[in-house]
Amino acid sequence: MNSKPWYAIALAEDGRSATIAVRGKIGDWWEGKSIEQIDYDLANIGAVDQITVRITSFGGKLDHGLAMHNALRRHPARIITVVEGVAASAGSIVAMAGDEIHMYANSTMMVHGVTLRDDEGNEVEDDDATRALNASIVETYSARTGKTADEVAALIATDTWMTAREALAAGFADRVIEIAAGELATATAASPLTAIAAALDIPADVLARAQAEATAPATSEGGDPPAAPAAPAPTPPAVQPAGADASATFAAQINAHAVAHGLGDYVAAWLLDGSITNLAQAQAAIAEAREVRDLCAYADAADRAPGFIRARKSLADVRADLLNARADAADALHIDGHPSTRKPPVTAAPAAVKTADIWALRRKP
Repeated sequence: MNSKPWYAIALAEDGRSATIAVRGKIGDWWEGKSIEQIDYDLANIGAVDQITVRITSFGGKLDHGLAMHNALRRHPARIITVVEGVAASAGSIVAMAGDEIHMYANSTMMVHGVTLRDDEGNEVEDDDATRALNASIVETYSARTGKTADEVAALIATDTWMTAREALAAGFADRVIEIAAGELATATAASPLTAIAAALDIPADVLARAQAEATAPATSEGGDPPAAPAAPAPTPPAVQPAGADASATFAAQINAHAVAHGLGDYVAAWLLDGSITNLAQAQAAIAEAREVRDLCAYADAADRAPGFIRARKSLADVRADLLNARADAADALHIDGHPSTRKPPVTAAPAAVKTADIWALRRKP
């Protein structure tokens, strides 16, 4: 009997992140993990900021793959799924749980529909069950990739294998990890506008229209070319790195640094802050945000951290705010510190036991 679990969870030493390794056949009960244990294990890792799920699996049981997918989606941590070898069948279902899906350049992904089998491995015909289960697969892929239900249904009608770059192009992955340099590569380099739009959840079509309008040649109301512009005023020194490529790099560096510290949800706070003009300032701001988050957690006020970070409150201001809140809470309580004037009740001391009495009792018939 194989006692090796099909997934294993490891908590980082700082308690801020965790890693889940998904290996082998998903969901076999004799491999040490049951479907009921997934939520229990995730709850036991505590309030981590990020969970990295590393996947190498040809698949397994669909119900276990869906259960892990949905358990990860429910968890408040940022989920990063990484395909290290193969994510096929139920393995690809787990991969779809990621807020970001990374694939090594030499890894592969496979998606397909459901096949029903009995305990002996024989295929079973059940049209209703097959239809419903395939619908759940379509729903999972469609929600993550943005593809229509018909597009996904066509993909899962057969075994569809994708390289990492093909998965990236099809929307099944967000990043490709180049194996030569070990760095993340994307299909296109993000501009500062794109980075800000992503941070603010601006829809892609809205951003595309705005960019098209911004670059279109202007015309007058009558359709004639506009008058020659007046001589431009002297341009003050740029506070961001000069050039579009440098600006894109600057925005990407801020984003990468924030994500690395589990603060990817707050990128807009630093990208839109005009006082941050270089990477060192951004790193200092992100470091302070992490201290704010840790302080709120220590003070049992973790729910207040997002508001503090987005408002760019300093650590000193946050500490004062939390202390004032605690003082206000204490004032609302009536604490009686006077000593009690009541005397304790007097109880009679137990009677002494005499040796003669014991012997008398022992002599009784």
